[in-house]
Amino acid sequence: MDNNTHYSTEQLVDFLEGRLSPSSSAELSKHLESGCQSCNDSLAFYKRMFSAIQTMNWKSPSLNAHNKVLQAYSKKYPVKAERSWRPLLRPAFIAFTVLVLITFVFLFNLTPGVVNAGYIENVTGQVEMLNSTTGEWNAVSPGQSVPVDASIRSLSDSQAVISFPGGEQTVIGSKSEVHLATLSESQGFWEIALEQVSGQTENQTSQKTHSFTVRTQAGIANSSNAHFIMTIYPDGSVVTRVIAGEVETRSRSQKSIIHTGETSIFLPDESFVGTPDFNENQVDPSLTPSQTPTLTPELTTTPTDDSLATRTPTPTGFYPTQAYTPDYPFTTSSSINNDITCSPGNSNGAGNSENASNSSSACK
Repeated sequence: MDNNTHYSTEQLVDFLEGRLSPSSSAELSKHLESGCQSCNDSLAFYKRMFSAIQTMNWKSPSLNAHNKVLQAYSKKYPVKAERSWRPLLRPAFIAFTVLVLITFVFLFNLTPGVVNAGYIENVTGQVEMLNSTTGEWNAVSPGQSVPVDASIRSLSDSQAVISFPGGEQTVIGSKSEVHLATLSESQGFWEIALEQVSGQTENQTSQKTHSFTVRTQAGIANSSNAHFIMTIYPDGSVVTRVIAGEVETRSRSQKSIIHTGETSIFLPDESFVGTPDFNENQVDPSLTPSQTPTLTPELTTTPTDDSLATRTPTPTGFYPTQAYTPDYPFTTSSSINNDITCSPGNSNGAGNSENASNSSSACK
């Protein structure tokens, strides 16, 4: 470093106190020896200042002076006692423990939602399910889930089998449409409700069936132990035929129980209309259904998509019975005010020997 460049105060102080590196210290000493007046004067000043500091005798204040200072400022600046945190430790620990226990109990009882659903077992021809998001009908395939609120239809010469978790099955005939309104389980027994819009369905209950209901605009069929077929004809009339077991059929004006081999007819002018005192949740699961109204019909609604896991049954190999076509015409004039049940052993039909003379007028 030449004489035109000088060292800083910090460098000179570090030199005096021995904090510079050996090379830097040697270089600064060489610079001072070269005769730099500014750096030599500064260094001499710092030496005198450090010497004066070292010779000063600082006495600590006496205890009496300390107490006087405290007394002078105690009123103006009162001393606040420091609060200990230890008394707060116990209640804080208790609160934390309770919070942890509540969290564990909540997580232990939290189970993933399960959506009950049927599934498509067999498909013949073209069968479609309504997509609630797009409003389009999309073709179904075997194994596809059928959740609650799903609407399914079959085109001409087509049919499909829907299997339910309890072992129940429904065959959707050609040119038919159904809507799955209810599928719920309670204590191992299943409640199923279908809304049949058109065509024909063949329905089979199981030992786990609490209630199996098929609703139409003309009437309702309900059973817990039966194999039955419901057919809606173009004129709006509905025929219920029992293959096995017994079924309770109800319209707005009439209610009856039909058994194996018997048939019940709902005429279009007897369209079922629910009343406020009907309660769909009160269904008699016994072999003889309740004699009081228990179901409320609902219009077909738009299904909604549900991405939750579904619980589906295993295939049981159920196949549809041949479509039922009555060999007699229906009378749907306004002069007929009651549903007609044409079956053996029913006083409303022509099957009884007592009513044999009325068979022509009752069943034609």
